[in-house]
Amino acid sequence: MRFHSPPELCGLLADSEWALAHFTLAADMTVLQNRCRFACSERGIAVRYDDLPFAALAFWGEHPSDVARLVAELVEPDESFYLVVNVHQADQAAGVFEVEHIDPEWQLCFEGDADGLDIRGAVELGPADLTAMQCLAADTGLMALEDDPFRYGPAFGIWAEDHGGPPQHLAAMAATRLLLPRAAEIGNVATRCEYRRRGLARMVVSALVRAYSDNGRRVFLMVFQTNDAAIHLYESMGFVRRRPMVLMQCKVRPAVT
Repeated sequence: MRFHSPPELCGLLADSEWALAHFTLAADMTVLQNRCRFACSERGIAVRYDDLPFAALAFWGEHPSDVARLVAELVEPDESFYLVVNVHQADQAAGVFEVEHIDPEWQLCFEGDADGLDIRGAVELGPADLTAMQCLAADTGLMALEDDPFRYGPAFGIWAEDHGGPPQHLAAMAATRLLLPRAAEIGNVATRCEYRRRGLARMVVSALVRAYSDNGRRVFLMVFQTNDAAIHLYESMGFVRRRPMVLMQCKVRPAVT
């Protein structure tokens, strides 16, 4: 879909740190453009990504009335939508939308030694493994696994043996959630309950980091600020807390009559 973004955004998108701080918008306007709907003005933009089972939006603009109007063009009057935004945009959203739920997150960027990561047992997954990935996502409560989780980059998993026999089920996985021109977000990290605390998440995430280190893309991931165990794991691997972010569930405020 073609769109006309505010001229100022072209320069901002070229700044890698700005793109990371607005990574859902940056992805929607570049790699994901053909799978999005846009509402634009001279002072702002709103985008809806259509390949998730819920309304996922991003926005940019400093004028509250513009932001509210543009987002309203992309959602139904009583439809909940999700934003992943930096803290400045979270304050903006709280001022113009009805906020139903908030989860503070950290954006962690990999700044360690990719060659030193342990990837034992991790194998690349493919379309034949999609059903197993979907079962693991359902069993562990993941809600953002796409119909085609290989569209934007690789996924890795670890298969568990059943009583010494051949591999029977997927014990852990990690996949590429978003791709930006110079960065990749790792997501959908999941380990089946009975296989936790065995280092499997470390291995599948390490495999993805190693894959992206070969093509020069910066690797980052998102984790809830309350998830101390995951934060400790990722920091021990070489990830660094780059900035606080916020996952928000919102609705458009009804028009005042």
